[in-house]
Amino acid sequence: MIQDSFPWKTSLILADAEWLETVFNALHSGLAPGFELSYSSAGMAWVLPFSLYPAGYHCAPRQPLPFMSLRVQKSHLALYHMGLYASAQLTEDFLVQLMADGALKPDMGKGCLRLKRNRPVPTAALQWLAQQLTPAAYIDLYEAAIRPKG
Repeated sequence: MIQDSFPWKTSLILADAEWLETVFNALHSGLAPGFELSYSSAGMAWVLPFSLYPAGYHCAPRQPLPFMSLRVQKSHLALYHMGLYASAQLTEDFLVQLMADGALKPDMGKGCLRLKRNRPVPTAALQWLAQQLTPAAYIDLYEAAIRPKG
């Protein structure tokens, strides 16, 4: 059960735990080797470990490079994906996948997808998203995004 794997969410009611587990499994099963799962009081995140990207996150070099995270919010589950933030093309392609998976009017920010309670989880689209970037491709995308312009 999800509460056993993720003790930071022991307050989840059973329906939320199953919902979170469905989303987690869709994302985690599609990830390329190299990304690591980490936990904090805020939720869970997939990161590039220092062994693959020694420089760490440019905003906080002592932290591994963040890739994707899940946060349980009051009215939704937030998926933050750095690739969506950095790549307009990936975002457009993901929207096509969401629509093909039956998602009705996705609630999205620049790098965030808000999954509402009591709506079907777009598992195929989430698996597709998780498969789109390898660690090497993500590093290239990240470095291009933070490189000074000009």
